[in-house]
Amino acid sequence: MANRRVIVELKYNRDLAEVAFSVAPVAEKELDLGTVPKIARVNFDKSFAPVNLPGVAARTAMDVPYVSGEKFDLALEPEESTYIVRAEVDEGRIQEISDQESVVGVYADVEIQPLVD
Repeated sequence: MANRRVIVELKYNRDLAEVAFSVAPVAEKELDLGTVPKIARVNFDKSFAPVNLPGVAARTAMDVPYVSGEKFDLALEPEESTYIVRAEVDEGRIQEISDQESVVGVYADVEIQPLVD
């Protein structure tokens, strides 16, 4: 099967969070390959530093009266976030990555194309 670029969403681990929340310039950040699951023939992109996705905490009118907007708050603590990294993988191994305990999801990393009129 062909290789495919994917985005892998990972559960919190301290090492991923340290890089994602680092104040270093983006150009100086990189993925520590020791912080991602070890899966044969999956090549994580070291140049794509982990990026945090804040968690979501539900709220009700009992929590915050007079709320007319969304009924959630962003959970901004590193432990409540998930982290995305980029990888290249054989299409046949995507399910194997998804089955890893530390993986939340695997998504296509498609190249954004310009709009054609």
